[in-house]
Formats: sequence, structure tokens, C-alpha cells
Amino acid sequence: MKTLHLLRHAKSSRKDDSLEDHARPLAPRGRRDAKAMGRFLAQQGIAPDRVRCSTARRAAQTWRRAASAMAGETDEVADESLYLADSDALLELVRREDDSVASLLLVGHNPGLAELAVVLCDDGPAAILERIASKFPTGAWAAIALDCDSWREIRPTCGRLLGFQAPRELR
Repeated sequence: MKTLHLLRHAKSSRKDDSLEDHARPLAPRGRRDAKAMGRFLAQQGIAPDRVRCSTARRAAQTWRRAASAMAGETDEVADESLYLADSDALLELVRREDDSVASLLLVGHNPGLAELAVVLCDDGPAAILERIASKFPTGAWAAIALDCDSWREIRPTCGRLLGFQAPRELR
């Protein structure tokens, strides 16, 4: 059994129009939400073996702020391939993960993360799965239990939604 966690970057700033998309930082709300999500994950006992984080500034800032509220050390990998990746690319990325990793957290972007959750989850609370399909808010987290012993075995509908949390509900 493998567990996949998905964390969408928190709310980004659009104040400086001269910045390219990859360089956009978190907005003040995003900074607060990322920290709150880190506290939530720590309270839930979430401690992934490895974190793969998009190299986009807003994603890296989200993970740094969330991680600062969590205990323990995590193997962190900055992964450029996560930047704006679609669900097919994310699925291939996860399939290449080392099997010594039991719990993986991806910090990335929509629509790829939401699409990946929908593709993988065949089981879970219907209302929450519908919510993820319609809107995976900035800063939101989802956890998926995967019915496989190797990351290479992951396929559509092999997952069960374990949890979902949006930062708005923590305020």
C-alpha cells in the first residue's frame, strides 16, 4: 500500500505584472494559508517520506511555510517537471518513484493535481470527490491510498480518497 498526498500551492500574488508566471510569490493570504495547512498536516500526523515540489516560487514558498510547522525531516526534491504538469505527466512522475518511499507528497499546480486525484480515486466520499473535480482550491491538500505495492503499478481508479482539506475551512 502506498499513500500519495497532493498539496496545491497557496494563493499567489499578481501584484507585479512584470514577473513571469514561474516567479510569482505567495500573496499574504497564501503565506498564512500555507502555514495553517502545515499545522493541520502536523496535527493529522502526516509525515511523507518524500516531498517533490514544483520549482515555481509560489510552490516552493508553500512547502517551506508548511514544512516549518511540521516536525521531522523529510526528503525534499525540487522537481521542475511538476511545474504546470498535467495529470498524465504527474502519473508518470509518480510511477518513477523509488519503492522505498511509502508516502509521497507532491506540491504543485492545478489543473493537474485535481485531475490526478479524480483519475486515481475510485472510492471515497462522493461529495468530496465531486468537490475536487469542480475546484481544488489554492492551498488545498488531498490524501489518496493506492491499492498497490509498487509505484510502477499505479493506474487509474486504484485509489481511495483518505482526506481532503482546504485552508479556508481552517480559518
